[in-house]
Amino acid sequence: MASDLRKLFAIYRMVNNLERIGDIIVKIARYISKLNDYNLFKETSLVLLNMLHLTSEMVSKSLLSFFNNDPSYALWTIRNDDVIDELNHKLLKKAMKSINPGESSESLILTLVDIKSVISSIERIGDHSTNIAEASIYAIVGDNIRHKDIDEVKEK
Repeated sequence: MASDLRKLFAIYRMVNNLERIGDIIVKIARYISKLNDYNLFKETSLVLLNMLHLTSEMVSKSLLSFFNNDPSYALWTIRNDDVIDELNHKLLKKAMKSINPGESSESLILTLVDIKSVISSIERIGDHSTNIAEASIYAIVGDNIRHKDIDEVKEK
């Protein structure tokens, strides 16, 4: 019975995080649709695409972990959250370097703000997938690993 109750709590947490991910995706689409400087976006689009691909894989693996009763996918997701955080910082620096100081037009600045918002939103998707992975581990193993060092968590 305790195992079933853990699974119900985990499903509740997963659904909340999936709903937030959906909201973030809608927000990303809005940011991209209102970009003013296509060239700046084009320079960062490959890294943005890689971030989106990785976060998509993180969400998939965190859910697979739960459905397959396999914590290894969840642990992979949690470990890759740091990769997304690092890409966030690198991409912002790259976007800042591509700005020509003589071109500090309002349009360019607004585009940079929108790109930063997209980057932060993608990083947030990674955070939500980590939450889903933690819920999966809680359901499978019965251990609440939030706020723990990932290397302390044992695979089943």
